[in-house]
Amino acid sequence: MAPGHLILPSLRAVVLLALLHSTASHAAEPDSSAPAYETYMSEAAELSKAEPADHLGAARGYARAYDAMPPEVRLTEIGHYTALHSAEIYWTILWRKTENIDHLSEGLALLDAYFADRDRPHSAEADGNPAEEDLDLLEMRDSMRAELQAELAARTLEQQEMARKLPRPSPPVVTRDAPPPAVRRRPDALALSLLSAGSLVTLGGVALMVDGALFPSMIQEARDRRRAEDEAEGDLKPGDPDPPAYVAHRAEMERRGAIIFYVGLGGVVMGSIAALLGGQRLVRNRRARRLSGLQFGPRLGPRHVTMDMKVHF
Repeated sequence: MAPGHLILPSLRAVVLLALLHSTASHAAEPDSSAPAYETYMSEAAELSKAEPADHLGAARGYARAYDAMPPEVRLTEIGHYTALHSAEIYWTILWRKTENIDHLSEGLALLDAYFADRDRPHSAEADGNPAEEDLDLLEMRDSMRAELQAELAARTLEQQEMARKLPRPSPPVVTRDAPPPAVRRRPDALALSLLSAGSLVTLGGVALMVDGALFPSMIQEARDRRRAEDEAEGDLKPGDPDPPAYVAHRAEMERRGAIIFYVGLGGVVMGSIAALLGGQRLVRNRRARRLSGLQFGPRLGPRHVTMDMKVHF
């Protein structure tokens, strides 16, 4: 159903207010005790007549009024025109002006609720709506649903087109002649430990050997200094043999010097062996990495077969 075939929203408001006035004239209670749906309808009508008109507030006001109606009132002309007027504002004014799909969905939800109420059993005292008016609302609901589905399909298609236009990452170019990526390997911790520790032990052993080798000269200097002091004091005369204390002290110091020398020699031997083992291990691992870069591959010719070898360092 085209929007031009619908009754104008202002005329709908007049009809609603007239119906509301007719029901209120029979009530003996004051206006303060009027049902909530009548208050919502009056507020929505005022929003429609305001300058500028608040169409969204009016549409939601009529929808709120319909929700607040008792079941028997929803089945009367008041319920009929309330649902019709709210859905008409959502569709012909808000949706046409803003193209906000939520407005179309809200109006359609109200009409679905209206027909769900019409399908429920109701009392015999409730006034039924004319069949023509129900067909009018049914035609409006079908038109709104078709327009909503078409809009959703169009937006989905637009999103798919935009997704197809997005640039796609180009695949990486791999050439056959390109060398394989280098594999980083951690250095051999054991080899480095042997090499460093062996070198330190060797240097310490050399220092001990030098110290032990210098002990005889140090002993001789100490002996000469002590004899000179004893001769100056008159305890010894020039040409006298060394006393037993001198001989014992010299023997003890020579023994200590020999021990230091041979300990240093042992350190040099052990440190050299450890450093040698560590160095050999590092060299062997380096050669293994180089050999891992070897690549063999056959090449087929029209009359022969050749073998290619590539080495990556």
